[in-house]
Amino acid sequence: MYKWSEEKLMTMFLNAKKPTYGPGTHMFFLNFAASGFEQPDYISMIRHPLQQRISLYYWLLQKPDYLSIQNVSLADCIKSGLEVCHNKYVCDGRYSMLQYFCGFAEECKRNTKQSLAKAIYNIEHYFGVIGIMEQFDETLELFEYTYPTYFNGVAKTFRKAGKKNVNPESHRESKETLDFLNSQLKFDYELYNFVKQRFNNHLETMRSMRSGNLL
Repeated sequence: MYKWSEEKLMTMFLNAKKPTYGPGTHMFFLNFAASGFEQPDYISMIRHPLQQRISLYYWLLQKPDYLSIQNVSLADCIKSGLEVCHNKYVCDGRYSMLQYFCGFAEECKRNTKQSLAKAIYNIEHYFGVIGIMEQFDETLELFEYTYPTYFNGVAKTFRKAGKKNVNPESHRESKETLDFLNSQLKFDYELYNFVKQRFNNHLETMRSMRSGNLL
């Protein structure tokens, strides 16, 4: 997936000109502390696993590597047994929620209880706010409150700009297609529900502090 090792990636970010705000891309969790470096502040955002999986398929079809199946529906892709829709870790796991939070370790490349447990551990110990795409307005509210240096005024700016990245075509998949995808996403749902509960707890605490009702 990456040209460099985990250690080389950490060194690259640590040597970058300060302040360093990266990476602004899909990158597996980097445990700086385990390698003796200062641990950065991590924030992130996740999306409902099923919707993310469907969106990913049609997004990938726009990429050069998948032009040959550009007109293949997700249902036909599944029936044909193509890797892009059968392999949850397509593109070396770059878009896997589990691997994203689990990290670079070999155990993170498998869809197991162990990779789920490691992802949850990393979230609990190393991540601040993890937003929920389905609660985008609330996510901006919590980002702005928690990290005012970086996100001051972001909610107002977003409301003023309006939605920009909206797909005009909604893909309606069959029950068979949804059932197949859901069969791959058991641990993703567990992770998503954990993060969502954690997010809403943070949101409730923030609002209580704002109103002065926190005991």
